[in-house]
Amino acid sequence: MQIPSKANGDAAIVRAVVVTGRGTFEGIGDATPGNVNARVVGHLLRVAETRAKARALRDAVNIGLVALEELDEVDAIDAVDEPPKERPRPHGPANGTAPPGPRDDLMTQAQRRLLFRIAAERGVATEDIARWLEDHAGLKDIRSWSKADASRLIERLKAQNGHGQAVTS
Repeated sequence: MQIPSKANGDAAIVRAVVVTGRGTFEGIGDATPGNVNARVVGHLLRVAETRAKARALRDAVNIGLVALEELDEVDAIDAVDEPPKERPRPHGPANGTAPPGPRDDLMTQAQRRLLFRIAAERGVATEDIARWLEDHAGLKDIRSWSKADASRLIERLKAQNGHGQAVTS
């Protein structure tokens, strides 16, 4: 419907149509540099197309879930507060040790996004994902998880199917 250009603020708009035995369903998807992840800003038409398809298909099959691709940069994944940047400082004298610095062992954004995607694919409501992940990891405060904590949970969830049972070959 609209190709991004400087004249329109680089806004891509795509219309998708799904025809089923129940009827015709349409979805409109938009993408601008301000509502997509920085990594895909050069692919606005594709993002708009994916969003339009997701919306049309969601209506066609009558599901209330939102595709992760429909969410903009400030989405449910990023809405979980950023992890603390520094380790808590001990009370009392420092015993001559250097003050703790920024944590470099915290879960990466890529790990965080993958965990949220896995939970969403299993039908967990967006607002419940952080709690669901904490329950499955047996850990509290997802903001303070280490890379190792995230990796362990990713591997455990990948080894299970959507019903929590181990996948057997």
